[in-house]
Amino acid sequence: MKNKITFLMALLLVLCTSQSFAQTTIDFEPTGAGAGYAWTVTENGTNPAMNFIANPSMMVNTSATVAEFTAEQAGNPWALCFTDDIGSFTFDATNSIVKIMVWKPTISNVGIKFEGPGGINHEIQIPNTVANQWEELTFDFSGQIGQTYTRLVIIPDFVARTQDNTLYFDDVSFSAVGGAGVVDSINVTFSVNAATVATSANGIFLAGGGTFGNFGDNVMDDADGNDVWELTVRLPKGFASDYTFVNGGLSWNDKEQIAGQSCAVAPYDDRNFPGAWSDTTILACFGDCSSHDGTCSVPATMIDVTLVVDMSAETVDPAGMFIGANFDNWSGNLAMTDADADNVWEVTVPIAENTEIEWKFLNGGWSGQEAFDSTTHAACTKTTIDGMNVFTNRFAALSSSDTTLPSYVFNSCELSSSTKPVFTQDALFEIAPTLVNDFALINFKNEISNTDKQLQVVNAVGQVVMNETIGQAQQYRLDASQLSNGLYFVVIQADGFAQTARILVSK
Repeated sequence: MKNKITFLMALLLVLCTSQSFAQTTIDFEPTGAGAGYAWTVTENGTNPAMNFIANPSMMVNTSATVAEFTAEQAGNPWALCFTDDIGSFTFDATNSIVKIMVWKPTISNVGIKFEGPGGINHEIQIPNTVANQWEELTFDFSGQIGQTYTRLVIIPDFVARTQDNTLYFDDVSFSAVGGAGVVDSINVTFSVNAATVATSANGIFLAGGGTFGNFGDNVMDDADGNDVWELTVRLPKGFASDYTFVNGGLSWNDKEQIAGQSCAVAPYDDRNFPGAWSDTTILACFGDCSSHDGTCSVPATMIDVTLVVDMSAETVDPAGMFIGANFDNWSGNLAMTDADADNVWEVTVPIAENTEIEWKFLNGGWSGQEAFDSTTHAACTKTTIDGMNVFTNRFAALSSSDTTLPSYVFNSCELSSSTKPVFTQDALFEIAPTLVNDFALINFKNEISNTDKQLQVVNAVGQVVMNETIGQAQQYRLDASQLSNGLYFVVIQADGFAQTARILVSK
């Protein structure tokens, strides 16, 4: 059961007298009003025409015919349709409550707007509260009593879209203001998903805005135990207020921090509830303005990835070395360093774990980028065809551990031999057998047996498929049971030195 707080507020409407107007319900039935009107679709990508179709869901709304509107991804958030066939009319106390039935696959604002001579207009937005079912929304235009309008505008899906949304609306009706001039009240449910933060044992609170009190006044309820906290309050229709969520309710220091985000409003970086005219649910994510449906993105776990390139055979540009990569939006501004002046350049970058990365080393900038051939450099690159464009970049699939990728020679798939002092094949360790079926034994020389060692196994396309820390051991058993058949490089690093050996897995 959701907690409820009743806020005793009454707002009086002073209703001006004017000529009464009784508007026929726009029901889109063949013998009714709406389907025969001239409707213009605009701000909507290719502006597909409205259709009048059989009702796809007879639950709640039993009308036979409804309007179908496709809000295109390429359209503006305010993609709309309008008609001038409603004629000239004046709002009065008998017609200024406007209702509309909507069926939408997502939760977003629905806008009703009236326009008139001389550019006058008035718009109200209300979000639907349920998806994939019919719902009646109520818009209170009693504040416009006495104004005359000639155009009805409907904005069915006021949101920036990531896909085309097909939705339906029906039964646009006009009725009288009720309650003898007293504004009716509605239930407003505030719902916040706190799964992405460490929730206090005290819970989450609704506060602020001069309406919802202090930081510990209004505790919310996590009835389902899924870290989605809710509180339902009773507010007058159309009543607006700022508000915020507080984690723990012990001080304002527990308040969510949304400064600089799109939903933060002055002066305290609270959120704003713009008012509603029917029961409404506000869906939010704690500390995040990017979601409007309560589905919150869990921050990716980052790992440190070190990328290395050997420039021994190249003349390095005075500007230095850089990386252009998909994890940096291909900016080309990621600078590398060569601290010990050995012409081996590197950089360590935080990147989301278990992701695939593509990159190129840049000598001075994009004008000095590596130039790969998809055949010659197939062992360490990935080629992508996008229309007429062909991109060949270095490629690696990351694990969930901090990783140092193999040191490559610039513009080559060859592994560097000069990253560290050069050793003979058996200087640090020996591995046998090199033709591996299920496992191979690595025997360490005395020079490194008593030190911690880092083991990496790299496949032929440059992916680090194994990354282990080996303690002070004389021998290590390399398990190849999870390795596919093929060529691998075994890299051991210890005491600032490194050695590479090749093995061939064949099962």
